[in-house]
Amino acid sequence: MHNRKILIIGEVYVDQHLDIIENGYSTSRLGGIFHAARSCDALNIEYALAYYAPDYLVKDVEKFGIDVLRASSIFRLGKVDKAPNVMLIGQSDESGNQLYENILGRQAEYVSMLPFMQVLDDFDPTDIIIFPGRYGNAGILSNLSNYEGKIHIDMNYDCDDILDLDTIKIQTVFLSTSSTSFEEFFKEISYDNLIKYFGWISTGVIIWLVIGSFLIIKTKNRKEFSIVYSLFMISMLISYYVFSFLVVKYLVQKIVIFWIIMFIGSLILGNIIYDKKNTNLFRILFILASIIFLIYDAIEINGINLIAIIPEVLMVVYLLIIISKGIKEVK
Repeated sequence: MHNRKILIIGEVYVDQHLDIIENGYSTSRLGGIFHAARSCDALNIEYALAYYAPDYLVKDVEKFGIDVLRASSIFRLGKVDKAPNVMLIGQSDESGNQLYENILGRQAEYVSMLPFMQVLDDFDPTDIIIFPGRYGNAGILSNLSNYEGKIHIDMNYDCDDILDLDTIKIQTVFLSTSSTSFEEFFKEISYDNLIKYFGWISTGVIIWLVIGSFLIIKTKNRKEFSIVYSLFMISMLISYYVFSFLVVKYLVQKIVIFWIIMFIGSLILGNIIYDKKNTNLFRILFILASIIFLIYDAIEINGINLIAIIPEVLMVVYLLIIISKGIKEVK
């Protein structure tokens, strides 16, 4: 058993997964803060629920929370009127916009039933996880100004009234890239820049340069270099993009085309300069190419962040030592 006592605050919903069909019907299950409850139960952590929900869900919440998910306590902070708290979910695998639709959510009214400070005194948690809603986030957080435990907030939805609070010390913020909050906070970021950062023209080139140069030095002739280089690079590209397509479900055609062109071009270039591998010319070309790509990574990609390119610098220095050693042996 962990030493923590976690209080989970938020709403309880019925999640209706429209894309998961069982026996001819879409799948329903308790959602909202019950997702966090399932995690605490699986990790054998002591926890309690403090929730808002419509009257018709109360018996299910208390029975499922205590009998199945082993919650230590369940507190009903308030009720939800004029809305069923049913969340339609169009895409359950979370690989993109989940197409949430909170049925009649805009007309929901929240009625407080239990003082929050009473819950805090009764359960005495070491950690509090808050899932914001329109039940009054600011009011709950204002009661935590003197709270000495850790506060964690899921900032994905209905958190506008939290952003202006600067007197509360928050330990952890959760933010999903598929949420409306992420879209609002980062709407000015270009996806082209994200693509570059994750491997189009960024650090992948310097790694490619180091691997290609290393294979030129270590192989005995052009034929061996071409075979080893092709097998290594082709297998790496195939495995990487198959994983991206099947698992991550993210694949941009122009990125694939770019790296195929890079592979063919570097293979031709490697054969052209192969005979110069143990010369000062090869060392100078390697140094110049490395400097160009490192500067590009440090300034253009990472925003003048020299720490971010330390692994690349170490790779370049290591290979430069090997190149210099080869030149001395020839002489």
